[in-house]
Amino acid sequence: MKDRGRWLSIGAEASAIVAGILIAFAIDAWWEERQEDRWQREQLAAIRDEFEANLESLGRVVRMDEGIAENISELLAEARPREIGATFEIPSATLASLIHWRTSDISTGSLDALLASGRLGDIDNDTIRLKLAEWPSNVHDVQEDEALTRDFVANVVVPGLLGQGILDTAYRWRPSPGFRERRADTGETTTVTVTPELLELATVRVSHAQLSGYSVSRLRDDIRELIDMIDAELEGG
Repeated sequence: MKDRGRWLSIGAEASAIVAGILIAFAIDAWWEERQEDRWQREQLAAIRDEFEANLESLGRVVRMDEGIAENISELLAEARPREIGATFEIPSATLASLIHWRTSDISTGSLDALLASGRLGDIDNDTIRLKLAEWPSNVHDVQEDEALTRDFVANVVVPGLLGQGILDTAYRWRPSPGFRERRADTGETTTVTVTPELLELATVRVSHAQLSGYSVSRLRDDIRELIDMIDAELEGG
């Protein structure tokens, strides 16, 4: 009986030890899961804030591209009905759009850090994970369209307009390096001569401005979609 009692006691102690170990494992797993969930929420919240800031700044870029396209379209509307060599008056500020361009300033610090850490795969939501993986490529596409505009202005438009008497005015009315739009409140106008070069260069500039505006608008749509998905994920958590 004593041996039996001793073995029962040993069995009880062993069971208690095993139970304690299992409980410890369960607590560790629970704690790790909480830490992992907290990490994901922090990552998604930081990326969401970054996207929100980009949404606002890219909205200004779209408005600028739309304004450039509108201004050059007004110039073309005045020039096209006239014969080559004819002249007409146009607001001086409008000419700035011929040589004005801007590349988007897109902040990706939080996402870049996540991608560099190699932990993108730890984001549980498959759709969000895929969208985040595609983001650098989407940004690159926009920057390529904007670079097309920048290079065309510097390498084609400006050399093509040399000697036509409008570049001085265009640069004088071009927005400052801070890209603040100058208001055309002086009533100043400039005489423009219709030339084949002006018509062709202005036509391409309108196309490039519209393309850039469309690309940035599409990127903003992607941002809105991502923000909505992240909000739903954070609320669901």
